[in-house]
Amino acid sequence: MKLILYLLVLITLVACNPVGGQRADTDDWFGVRRDTVYVEANSSLDSCVLRVLYSVCKCKGKYYLEFGVDSDCPRIFSLSEDFRTLNRLPCPKEFFHYEDLFVRNDSVFSKSEGWPTTWTRYFDEERQQWLDYSERQDKFNYSELFFEDDNYYVSYLPLLDSFGKLIFKDKTSDTNHTYFSSSLVQFLKYKGNYYSIGSYGIYRINDPQRDTLYDSTEKVGLNLGTPLLHLGDFYTRPDTMFYSALISRDTIYELASDSSSTFIAKLENDTLKRVFDFGFDLELADYSPYLHVVLHNQIIKPFYWKSEDGEENSGIMDIHGYDIHLIYFVKRPS
Repeated sequence: MKLILYLLVLITLVACNPVGGQRADTDDWFGVRRDTVYVEANSSLDSCVLRVLYSVCKCKGKYYLEFGVDSDCPRIFSLSEDFRTLNRLPCPKEFFHYEDLFVRNDSVFSKSEGWPTTWTRYFDEERQQWLDYSERQDKFNYSELFFEDDNYYVSYLPLLDSFGKLIFKDKTSDTNHTYFSSSLVQFLKYKGNYYSIGSYGIYRINDPQRDTLYDSTEKVGLNLGTPLLHLGDFYTRPDTMFYSALISRDTIYELASDSSSTFIAKLENDTLKRVFDFGFDLELADYSPYLHVVLHNQIIKPFYWKSEDGEENSGIMDIHGYDIHLIYFVKRPS
């Protein structure tokens, strides 16, 4: 009986069969699965604002979610991959407007932004609490390592107005090679090259040591890399916007949207070719001010949608290779 009371929601699977979206005349085939999570009245999740899903990540068979709450701090939950168990998690200390959830080293991390510092913690499953990962970090002088290969350590330093620095530290010479970025959303290594993907452009870095215009010994300059697609910047706000990217079957795919739809396009001969359109009203948003590199073949993002009666709700978009899984959150009618 206690276990039944402890469950916060009753989950009903509505549509588990793959549903075809709209695709162009291409060999790229994305299949769509749709599930619905029904939220029970008077549950902890019922008190959340379902249209405001600040952050989502996935770790060891669970989704970790942060929902907004009217006139209160946001709340963090874990949701099992089979949608049968939803648990409310404690909030980290020094909790601000929202937490940025991400996965690193098979653990769930949380970062919150204060002024002028940030806090980083990880969730201890055994203790069911957030533990400090590092001391407070000076927001404008702390670059966080997020990628490593045989040649470089790569870190990211966020600056003002969505600008930041990608810093390649040469393992042999201990020299830093720095690239500037604008609204950076994804970083990929593909066929020996590095790709810096911003909200409004895609840039390729062939060789950080040779291509850079700015490092610890050379003259200062502004270098974004080789522009493959430069649509605009934070100030001009072009129609098309990139949200993330993945590599599947030796191809880079971009998750993007424009004024008419949300879609997936592949990078082909340094141009974008639209290969899949979601075909319904679905809006993407990302509150995260930080860069977190996920698996190259996976994208996990919150999305927003309207029901037939006009009610705004949110959901999880989980793309793994060619498999698209859309999970909708809906309050059960009273």
